[in-house]
Amino acid sequence: MAFIIPPSYVIFIKITQEEAIRKSKKRKNMDRLDNNRKSLKKRFYIFRNKKRTLIPFFKQNFNLIEIDGNGTSEDVQEKIKVALNLK
Repeated sequence: MAFIIPPSYVIFIKITQEEAIRKSKKRKNMDRLDNNRKSLKKRFYIFRNKKRTLIPFFKQNFNLIEIDGNGTSEDVQEKIKVALNLK
């Protein structure tokens, strides 16, 4: 992976598959056409296989911050602000 300007931080928002499905059901205006249970499960399957190499790569080469993505959007935003010392 090449970056013109390397990022200072990489934020990995960890979320359970069921929580992602629950949140996607709440979204109305921003829905993707493939935001359904079957396609979300497929995307999670692909991500789980790719993260085996991506997470170690980012941990080794960047400041990786892992955030618990369960909870409201506001909760997750607050966790990110705290992790980045913006609060």
